[in-house]
Amino acid sequence: MAYRKSKILILVSAFLLVAGCVGNLPTPPQRIDLGAPSSKTAQAQSALKVYLVRHAEKEVDGTSDPALTQGGLERAVALAAILDGASISHIYTTDYKRTRETALPTLQRAGLENFTFYEGNDLAALADKILNDGGTKLVVGHSNTTGELATLLIGRDAPLLTEEDYDRLYIVTREPDQSLTLSIVRFGPF
Repeated sequence: MAYRKSKILILVSAFLLVAGCVGNLPTPPQRIDLGAPSSKTAQAQSALKVYLVRHAEKEVDGTSDPALTQGGLERAVALAAILDGASISHIYTTDYKRTRETALPTLQRAGLENFTFYEGNDLAALADKILNDGGTKLVVGHSNTTGELATLLIGRDAPLLTEEDYDRLYIVTREPDQSLTLSIVRFGPF
């Protein structure tokens, strides 16, 4: 019987010793599932809101760089009124009259000094810059670039524009969970 007590005492002591050591081991880091890896959601943690719009109505004057029509100028003013108070920190536009004229009223209302020009054929670089920088941006583009840039920003297909679409305002928002959402609203003076 003494042998059995001694064996039990040794086993209990060994168990307590091992349990005590295990209790002192560092806890492994918890694994948090962030979903499928995506360069779009793994970007900077800062707040992000991007307003994307196609230039307003343009003149049909046979040139490659037409100005806005009177209706287009009115739409540009309507855009500035919608974005008043949005704390726009940066405006990107292509270097065409119609895009600059569309962005100008917002530039003035936001108290900014200039635009940053981007190339419509390098939208991936622009999307990466916007996602990394964060903040509140306005991007004025074209019927063939606005939806494509929205797609690059959110990481999934966004609706594209036709040649007749001038009244769509795409709004990309980085949510607190780092997901990127897209809303589309219509705007204009008409």
